[in-house]
Amino acid sequence: MLQTIQRIDKVAAAEAIFTQKGMMEGSTLSYSARMLDGEVPSPPPHLISVEEDDDEPDVCEPDVMTSVSLARTPG
Repeated sequence: MLQTIQRIDKVAAAEAIFTQKGMMEGSTLSYSARMLDGEVPSPPPHLISVEEDDDEPDVCEPDVMTSVSLARTPG
């Protein structure tokens, strides 16, 4: 019983964090329908950070909400 309560608390905490980050809006079906209609999803405006440092040149990044960074060498 205690393990069940702990797991429910962890799920509730994860849901609160995901909701705060805007990850709980809509459903997978609504997201897929928007993608099939040609809409490009964008992250919520409060998650976009604007840096004032102009020392580095602008880098063209892909228009996706996620990315994967792989190691340059194996191991």
